[in-house]
Amino acid sequence: MGELRKLIKWLDENIEYWLCFVFYSYMAGVIVVEVCRRYFFGASSSWGEETAIYAFIWMTYLAAARGVRGRKHLSVEALRYRMTRTQKYYTFVLSDVCFFVLSVVIVYYSILPVMENIRYGHTMFGIDLPLALATSAVTAGWILIAIRVVQRFFDTLKRFRHGLPLVDDLSLVED
Repeated sequence: MGELRKLIKWLDENIEYWLCFVFYSYMAGVIVVEVCRRYFFGASSSWGEETAIYAFIWMTYLAAARGVRGRKHLSVEALRYRMTRTQKYYTFVLSDVCFFVLSVVIVYYSILPVMENIRYGHTMFGIDLPLALATSAVTAGWILIAIRVVQRFFDTLKRFRHGLPLVDDLSLVED
């Protein structure tokens, strides 16, 4: 049971990083190969550009989830610098609740196109792979973002109760 717990902890801390690495490596590799094929041979594959685009989309949503977990996403901090610790805590809670609601709405509406792609058997241009693999990036990314928002909410709650800094990176918000 201890090994399983270690694996889950490792996945929780590193899954976005390694998946982004895989998608970025794939994307960079395909682009280099396709450029070489066009330059040297005057030909290119019909699937290379398409799959590189979808790899980029997947990588973007995974990186967004990683940024959300560490509160490294785009936010306005000018007012928080002037707030008390308790006020900062409540703004973090409000931010997490709004972010979670946004995640639920996006997941709900992003499932519809995926289901349509599955129902009608749409495939990616130039390659015989289901288009649902590509369009599910939005759904999967926002599900992961929702999970990370819940995690950071409970982390902020624990830090507030124990008198710890509300975030790890003091450049974000000083207590």
